[in-house]
Amino acid sequence: MGVSNIILPSMADPKATAWLEALKEGGRLVLLATLPTILAGLSLTSGEIHINWLIIRNLALVEAIVFILKMIDKGKFTYSKDTKKLETDTSNGLVPF
Repeated sequence: MGVSNIILPSMADPKATAWLEALKEGGRLVLLATLPTILAGLSLTSGEIHINWLIIRNLALVEAIVFILKMIDKGKFTYSKDTKKLETDTSNGLVPF
C-alpha cells in the first residue's frame, strides 16, 4: 500500500494523484534546500554574522526553477504511470531516458 493511498482512495482520479505526488516532491526539495541556501549566505567574520542576500536570492531563484521542473516531471511521470501509458507512450517525464 503506497503512501498516496492513505491520503486518497484507491480509485482516485489519476490527475489528483499526479498533482499530490508533484506537490509532495516539491515540498521535499524545499525542505532539503532551505538550510544549505541559508548557510551559503552567511559570512562569519570577526565573530559577527553577516547575511549576503545576493547569494541567497540567486540560489533561491535557481532552486525555484529546479523545483518547478522537478514537480512537472514527477506529475507527468505519475500521471502516465497511473493511466498505463508506460508501454505505448515514450514520454514518461520531461526527459524520457
